[in-house]
Amino acid sequence: MDQYLLTQLKQIAAGEHRSLAALVNEALRDAVAQRLRPVPQPPVELPVFGSGGVAQGIDLSNTRALLEYAEENLPLEKRG
Repeated sequence: MDQYLLTQLKQIAAGEHRSLAALVNEALRDAVAQRLRPVPQPPVELPVFGSGGVAQGIDLSNTRALLEYAEENLPLEKRG
């Protein structure tokens, strides 16, 4: 550990009537918590292609129907 930093920590601990270990543990907890805090991200705008939304007759809550529609509308070379 950097000697200057250690000296500062000892002075702070003594001034707060705490052990050096308690001060270091608190500082490490704070540093970890800060790194784990999510960084706010700007909203993402998704591109929209085509017009009119969902194809006629498609129920977005029906996964099987969505998969069938997707497979039927894939080019032959991309079908599984």
